[in-house]
Amino acid sequence: MQFKVNPINPQDFEWDAIVIGTGMGGATVGHELCQMGYKVLFIEKGNFLEISPTEKNSTISQENDRQGYWPHRITLNTNGKQRKLLFPIGSGPGGSTILYGGQLERMHPSDFRGSTENPLIWPLSYEDFEPYYAKAEFLYRVKGCNGQTSSPPLSKSDSIIFNTFKKLGLEPYRSPIALECVDKCTGCGGKACKLKCKNDSLKICLQPALDLPGGFLLTNCEVISIKADASHATCVKCIYNGEEISIRARFYIAAAGALITPGLLLKSRSEIWPNGLANKSGLVGKNLMFHLSDFYAIKPKINARKSEPQKSISTNYFYENLGIKMGTFQSVGIPINSEYFFKFIIKIKEKNKLFRILPEFFYKVAANIFTKIFEKYTIFASIVEDYPDNTNKISIDDLGQIIVNYEISQSSRYRNNNFRKMLKTKLKKDFSVVSTSNKTNINLGHATGTCRLGIDPSKSVLDINNRCHDLSNLYICDSSFFVTSSGVNPSLTIAANAIRVAEHIARHSEFKIT
Repeated sequence: MQFKVNPINPQDFEWDAIVIGTGMGGATVGHELCQMGYKVLFIEKGNFLEISPTEKNSTISQENDRQGYWPHRITLNTNGKQRKLLFPIGSGPGGSTILYGGQLERMHPSDFRGSTENPLIWPLSYEDFEPYYAKAEFLYRVKGCNGQTSSPPLSKSDSIIFNTFKKLGLEPYRSPIALECVDKCTGCGGKACKLKCKNDSLKICLQPALDLPGGFLLTNCEVISIKADASHATCVKCIYNGEEISIRARFYIAAAGALITPGLLLKSRSEIWPNGLANKSGLVGKNLMFHLSDFYAIKPKINARKSEPQKSISTNYFYENLGIKMGTFQSVGIPINSEYFFKFIIKIKEKNKLFRILPEFFYKVAANIFTKIFEKYTIFASIVEDYPDNTNKISIDDLGQIIVNYEISQSSRYRNNNFRKMLKTKLKKDFSVVSTSNKTNINLGHATGTCRLGIDPSKSVLDINNRCHDLSNLYICDSSFFVTSSGVNPSLTIAANAIRVAEHIARHSEFKIT
């Protein structure tokens, strides 16, 4: 295994494929290719994590919680303001799946067909994806709805919520989760899993790929550009061990995420590609979509029990209303304890100068008070669909740094507000509901759509097999390919599509192994 990670002189090898990124798309497509006999080099900007024990009620735990995150601030222009933020995307083997909550849900058939308000139609149907959804669910050991195994038993507090939802006609179902059933598992949404129960792409795909003859990995290696002639990618330029190197392969797969991948293509300008690589359409980086997500703390008014957080309950009752797309409502597994509230208060402190003068003892007392008030509440979240817009996009500044330009559309605000009103109206008789403000509720971890899939090269970046229209040996296998965002977490669709693309390459392309 030692030679399989950071092999000496990787530029001297003959690779079948180079996969840039090891998140859900990159690790999955590379794993499938390795199983089919390809020699694959995975390239990852970060390194393996050394997960530290949580230090309760300490600002040090804030640093631990940043483990596995993209290390650089990204400029976000929104609401007429410019901010530099640490986005909730991953860096290191496993990519953003190290941070995800493990809810792997299928898009709905209607998501592929468009809607009254958003008539954009996918060139593929739900039926095209269905067999790959099943394969991805099996691969990632999904439990619950559509899963290969049954869900773990509901906690007593969740049983009350589930049964009350049924009584209200909300048609709840057990959340499809890629988590093993271990004691005290909360899903670790937004942070690395210390109990090793989360089925992330490192555990499920990357490590098994490295056990195969063809799987190799470079860590702490930053791809700075992809070089190409008029019709083929020719090599990737990287900074590795402090030096610039060039690595070549028969074909290349960019899978660094819907923010980083288009940024890499735009940075890969040349005389042949003055507007960015694979960008004859002018659409690389455009049509950026996020989800809108609000958090809700809910408590049954009758028989409420102390919350035992699990990622266990979902409902699509609000997914679609009179042809208007909204989204999913699901429990998120956030524990109600003093450590959680302490971290929440610290985040407020960082944004508010007035709070910074208060001693740490004040925050600890406040955290204990909030814990007592909310101990019988369970945290849910909404995922509301966003629609594509050319003005929402990724761009590159003069230094090659990524800039995210995004405005919440009037349509998205209307549908999100409609979701909130419908939800609170439905729950108000049986639940106490406390929700976050929805003014700046962009889910920055759910970026999609910046290298759209399509049939017409003038209206899309990729063909239906995720190969760039403009370059015969460059594929994209992350959430960049999404045509619309749907109202569910994109992770399972990324994995299913990666399996689909690997199958196409192995069976139907000029790169198949003979």
